[in-house]
Amino acid sequence: MAEFRVLYTSDAYEESVAFYTRRLGLEVVASWDDHGRGTIVAATDGGEIEIFAGDGTAEPPRGVALAWEVDDVDERFRTLAARGVEFLSPPTDQPWGHRNATLAGPDGLTITLFTVIGEEV
Repeated sequence: MAEFRVLYTSDAYEESVAFYTRRLGLEVVASWDDHGRGTIVAATDGGEIEIFAGDGTAEPPRGVALAWEVDDVDERFRTLAARGVEFLSPPTDQPWGHRNATLAGPDGLTITLFTVIGEEV
């Protein structure tokens, strides 16, 4: 599969990059500070989040959310909660065969962590 990126601009750039790297544990794969500032963090093989520094006029992302498959959502929930990540909802079984936990990033982007636990019921 080719690369897939979600891009957004943040007026809280430093806080956003720290959230994805220090709190969520994602790896910085590129960053720059020429003709604008930005950072790319890798969520999975082929999946990345690209954050651009705003100029004070950036609005929170609307109408978009991230869904990130993890091996064990309960373990990831415990690890992230211990790092101070606040969740909107704890791990919960869903009727479509996923177990989800949801959090909000510093820019208001909703992130759902999920593990496939079975088939849709």
